[in-house]
Amino acid sequence: MKRDLQAGFSVLEMTVAMAIFSMVGLAMAGAFQLVDSGGGTLRLMQERMAEGRVAMHHITRDLSMAYLSTHVPIDPVSKQPDKMGIRQMTFFKGDADSVDFTTLSHRRLVRGARESDQAQIGYYLERVDGEQALMRSVKSPLDDSDNRGDGYLVCRGVEEFKLEYWDARGGEKEGRWEDDWTAEQSDLLESLDPREANVTDDVEEEQKLDLLPYRVRINLVLNVGGDANVRFQSQTPIYLRRAFKFDALSKPGSSKGGSMPGNMNKTLPGGGR
Repeated sequence: MKRDLQAGFSVLEMTVAMAIFSMVGLAMAGAFQLVDSGGGTLRLMQERMAEGRVAMHHITRDLSMAYLSTHVPIDPVSKQPDKMGIRQMTFFKGDADSVDFTTLSHRRLVRGARESDQAQIGYYLERVDGEQALMRSVKSPLDDSDNRGDGYLVCRGVEEFKLEYWDARGGEKEGRWEDDWTAEQSDLLESLDPREANVTDDVEEEQKLDLLPYRVRINLVLNVGGDANVRFQSQTPIYLRRAFKFDALSKPGSSKGGSMPGNMNKTLPGGGR
């Protein structure tokens, strides 16, 4: 009587099958690794793009509301302006890769905090965890120093941060981009006679002490992985270019006096003033 023998796989066939399955497994693992790596690059790109947009929003908003003030407290005894009694100093110090200034863009986020819309804000570069980062410093309320306040991280992977300041005091056609701009309240007060408080055209044309730049151009380049970079570029006007001239230092009847910068005695659309 014959016995039914069941056919099986030989050792060679099993070896070939295992080799094929191993190659397929390795190929699938490599594909998953590429997908994960691509996902990480995409996430990094999305994060840097979001950080860049937020950074440009903050920079343009803060710079657009920069201001200078010639306000000097009145001495209670002599009833005269007391420049030594200034407790809130305003200024604008801009370089090619950093800027510090006083602005009216501050937001009070903590209830009861002794803060206002006035603040000293700065943007500068600093190394964080081995890579260059853009920092934002905030100090409110103002004091009599230009020391920066607490710094906060705005965005990482900064390849370039460049600022330029448009000087058009001689006319828009003669305007040019400057790499730095400095205007300080202390220097401005030295050019003012407390009894007259007149800033002549010659002084305004010669010095950058009572005028802020017409606008600021911002260039920000972020690394989004490997050799890939993304560039953000914007310009923002500065609306309060002329320093505030308060009554304590303003000549009665002067068009440059009052609490608003510059000559505001102009007819507005609709016949208003």
